[in-house]
Amino acid sequence: FMAGLGLFLFGMSLVENGLKFIAGRPFKLFLRNYTKNIYGSIFSGTIATAALQSSSVVILMTMAFVGAGILQLQHALGIIIGSNLGTTMTGWIVTLIGFKINIGHFTLPMIAFGTIGLVFFKPSSKKYAWAQLIAGIGLLFFGLSFMKESVIHLAQNCDVQSFSQQTKFIFLLLGFFITAI
Repeated sequence: FMAGLGLFLFGMSLVENGLKFIAGRPFKLFLRNYTKNIYGSIFSGTIATAALQSSSVVILMTMAFVGAGILQLQHALGIIIGSNLGTTMTGWIVTLIGFKINIGHFTLPMIAFGTIGLVFFKPSSKKYAWAQLIAGIGLLFFGLSFMKESVIHLAQNCDVQSFSQQTKFIFLLLGFFITAI
């Protein structure tokens, strides 16, 4: 889980750094035009999530856009709402059409191409920023898959019932300390 979290956070950092360099004026105007009102933001988030089939990635990319100063928070909230609608839309597409593209299959090639680009391109070039973005997205997916697998393994091998008495005591103590403060 911790390895997945580390890869995930490192990927997030790469995505944000890549976006800061790539996001020129035309890209910022493109995003602002499609997210200038709440309906456009929701629609953009819905379409992006339906295309990527991962609301987590859309939300993380949106957070990276906000962190890089490309999007404002009110526009990002609309995209996040839209990403939740896009998740529902993805379910309907899978139900109606009967297939689902697993973007996880592209994870290792994205990491490979991105990191090779990081080695061969100059750090001040736009190609380097694109390599950061590609490697970062790959690492986001890879870290998410690590965390997912570790939690599934934990859920299958952990008996939660045995912790019930200890957790009641811990919550009682926490409640006591919180009210005392």
